This record gives sequence, C-alpha cells and structure tokens, in this order.
Amino acid sequence: MTFFRLLSKNCFNYNINGVPLPRIADVIKYLGIHFESKLTLNTHFHCIKVKAFKLFEFIYRSCVGFNDKNTFISIYCSLVHSIILE
Repeated sequence: MTFFRLLSKNCFNYNINGVPLPRIADVIKYLGIHFESKLTLNTHFHCIKVKAFKLFEFIYRSCVGFNDKNTFISIYCSLVHSIILE
C-alpha cells in the first residue's frame, strides 16, 4: 500500500532482490484501525458504526420484554457504547 496526500497517485513498483512486491488492497486493518491509502478514517468509522448498530439491534430484539428502562440503558452502555469509544 502506498500512502499519499495528493489527488493524483504516484504508484511506485517496489522490488526485493529483483522480485516485484504485489499490491495489496486499498484498506489495511492494523492494530484495530482501518487505514486507507488516502489516510482518511472513513472506512474505520463506517466499520465501527456497522458493528455498533448490529449489536444495538441484537440488544433491542433481546430486551423487548424488559419493563425497566435502566436495564436497557446499562446493557447499551456496557456493550454498544464501549464499541463506539474504542
């Protein structure tokens, strides 16, 4: 992956002992963060949003019969809110 700041990419071919290195995807996940070649975090934020929303839907479906609102809030804060703050 080549990182760049300009609108036009300068794609260089990298070699090790004369063997060209293959290009990898435009997005790499490293230490839990999704890096793009343009160094924006849009993909990372999208992945966190999707993960949190899926967990929220699961909690919402599971807690339909709960009468206590505080129970739902505590489950939300312990699971979904912790994903958002990663």
